[in-house]
Amino acid sequence: MLHKYGWEQAAYCIAGLLAAVSFFSIGVEIVVTDTRWAALVSPLLISLVGTYVIRRWIEEVPTQGMFRLRTQSKAFVIGDGFVLPLASFFVTIGWSHGNFVGTAYGESWVRWLCIVAGFVVAIGFRVFDYPRYQVTMNTRLAFNSPTKLWHDFVVYPVLVGVMLWAGVSQLIEARSVWTWLTVVSIAAWVLLGFVDMKYPPNPEDQHPAWNSKEFRAA
Repeated sequence: MLHKYGWEQAAYCIAGLLAAVSFFSIGVEIVVTDTRWAALVSPLLISLVGTYVIRRWIEEVPTQGMFRLRTQSKAFVIGDGFVLPLASFFVTIGWSHGNFVGTAYGESWVRWLCIVAGFVVAIGFRVFDYPRYQVTMNTRLAFNSPTKLWHDFVVYPVLVGVMLWAGVSQLIEARSVWTWLTVVSIAAWVLLGFVDMKYPPNPEDQHPAWNSKEFRAA
């Protein structure tokens, strides 16, 4: 998918999987230790900053316009940039107000089940998004660009997994005003997704056409 040599293709896939697992583990630790400032900035780092770094130093294409609201996904610019950081902040404070020791949500297997659910959601989103990228040759090539793969297979599983684990546990075990603020924030992010569905951005403005065989922009 990323390179003409099988072992290098596997290396990139493994690197992406390790990145998702590592960021998920960090996200869980941030919530458990009530590190609120980290909860506020971590979605920004993994999504917007991570995408910028990949665009700038891996894809090596101009970065101008990648956060332009008029041409980009609203769920990406506003959602990942403002709404999800607030949701992460609220869910972390809410967790600190509950006592999850001895509950299933304190068990490691539940956490890993949540990131698996995050990957399922990510695959579902990618299947849903696939037709939008089949319009031209450039959009078809953009579907497997590093920034697209990063967003689909790292950002989505991590953010969905952490929110699912920390948010659902609070809804069931320890509801508070912070829990409902989290729910409102996530609902706002979903609403932005519906706005993107009604007014879809041009995939060519989101990701560059990518030559997977030579691992460079086409």
